[in-house]
Amino acid sequence: AQNFSAITYLRAGKLDDAETNINLALALDPANVQARFNQAMLAKERDQFEQASKLLNAILEDQPNHANSILLIARILFEQGNFQEAIDWSKKVYAYQPEASAPGELQLEIYSQLAEWNNALPVALQLAKRNPLNGNYLVRLANVYMELRDNESAQRALYKLYTLWEDDPTKLRDLAALQVRSHNLKAARKSLETAQQLDTSSFETKLALARLYLAEGQPEDTAEAARNMESEFGERTELSYLQGEAALAREDLAAAQAHFTKSFELEKENIAAVIRLYQLSIKGVGGTEFTSLLESILKESSLPPWAVRLLADSYLAQENTVAATKYYERLLELPEFAKDPGILNNLANIYAAEDLEKALATAKEGLQEKGKNSSALLDTIGWILAQQNLHEQALPYFREAYAINSSDPEIRYHTGVTLLALGRKNEAEKELRAALSLRESFAGRDEALILLGIEK
Repeated sequence: AQNFSAITYLRAGKLDDAETNINLALALDPANVQARFNQAMLAKERDQFEQASKLLNAILEDQPNHANSILLIARILFEQGNFQEAIDWSKKVYAYQPEASAPGELQLEIYSQLAEWNNALPVALQLAKRNPLNGNYLVRLANVYMELRDNESAQRALYKLYTLWEDDPTKLRDLAALQVRSHNLKAARKSLETAQQLDTSSFETKLALARLYLAEGQPEDTAEAARNMESEFGERTELSYLQGEAALAREDLAAAQAHFTKSFELEKENIAAVIRLYQLSIKGVGGTEFTSLLESILKESSLPPWAVRLLADSYLAQENTVAATKYYERLLELPEFAKDPGILNNLANIYAAEDLEKALATAKEGLQEKGKNSSALLDTIGWILAQQNLHEQALPYFREAYAINSSDPEIRYHTGVTLLALGRKNEAEKELRAALSLRESFAGRDEALILLGIEK
């Protein structure tokens, strides 16, 4: 009874109450394996991993076939980041419980976290084979197949789910979402239509069907379905957002901006709408409206750091460097953004207009910690050095930036300008022509044409 109570409290997260019952159980029988295991569970829940492992190893000395102890050691190793050891320990369970599912579940969790999908596949297949009526295992198997870009196999697994879930509209909606991911839109429509037959008044199912039109390449039908739902259910943030997505698909950016704004106004926590408005502002649509919207929120409350970052980036896209600098510098005061290479790179480019030394120091600060593989930072440093006529020092930075990102035309343009300054005309022309061939528009394109003697 004490052990049962302890387990109940452990599952409920009431650790002090669990400890009381564990101690009472151990007082009745100090050698009781279940009580000792519960004691190890308690230590693990309190992140006392060393103590938990000590207790579990003591159990295994007395009872080597105690599978739960073996598995809990594996789980502790996993949470400590010792992935291979965790897998090795989990496999020991099979010696005593050959048909156990728990070891495979842990292995699949580890392989998924590591994105080792080829290793995850046989584990997922084995779990689904041993438990053919377990919908969760079929979902995991389908997800592994999709990560491996084997949509055909994923669809076979999902087909089995339909027979398991055909009487549950909520699960049918989940199934439809997976079918869309696997590019089986016909099956997704069947799942959603079945769900709608089971619950004709469901807002969620009707919304999923409206979204499906978009996946099928029918934005007009999507917009019409969203408008019909507004007549039935009233204005909702999801419906305004969906109309914005439909407008994007039609390339009507102004309408998209209006719908996403309305979606945000209906629900201020709608992160997706904020991101869409930001993306439009970067394209030059509704930039002032976007920054004004976020500024109005700041007057009343606060914004999460990620939203402040979007605000600063949008100001930079609008060439309002004063406002962008203010918010970038505020972000640098936060621990999670203190050495952010993107922010430091943007600030370096802003500072370069008036103070090349400050710009160079800022860019190199970003390179020191997180920005070693940032082609943008390397290019910025090289370009600042080039503007200081330090072309010999600039060139290695451009070469390193190119090695990381060979498809950036600005890197090729900056390299060409530097080579030209060094008198290496043939190499310079090659780089400038390469820059022009990569894409039509980039900062410095007109100058590259002039240097090559090409008319616009």
